[in-house]
Amino acid sequence: MADDQEAQALFQRGDLVRLDGKVRRVMTSFVSVDLPQSWAPASFALPQGTVNEGEDIGVAGSEDSNLASGKLKGLRVLAVKVGPPDAPRYFVVHHSEGAGGSGSSPPPAPKKDDLDWSDV
Repeated sequence: MADDQEAQALFQRGDLVRLDGKVRRVMTSFVSVDLPQSWAPASFALPQGTVNEGEDIGVAGSEDSNLASGKLKGLRVLAVKVGPPDAPRYFVVHHSEGAGGSGSSPPPAPKKDDLDWSDV
């Protein structure tokens, strides 16, 4: 319960941007969410089974130019709100420092030199 309260407090922080989105894709290690028109889609880690494709979701985070795409602003998602309005659940988005640099983006595609061509 304390984790949910921590996530809710983070989601409601006044200095964060809060947006409504729609889950576009759910993978084992991350989800992709379409955000309103002036924002680039966001991808971030969430526990498996938290959301489904097509589900409405609330995200809270900070604008990040490193995640921008063309004229679309980038959002580093820090917390999410899912579920019905009368009983929402909140989750903190944990960012890793591994490949991709953060939990807000899926790992980058491997470079040509990194691929193992021995089995081709």
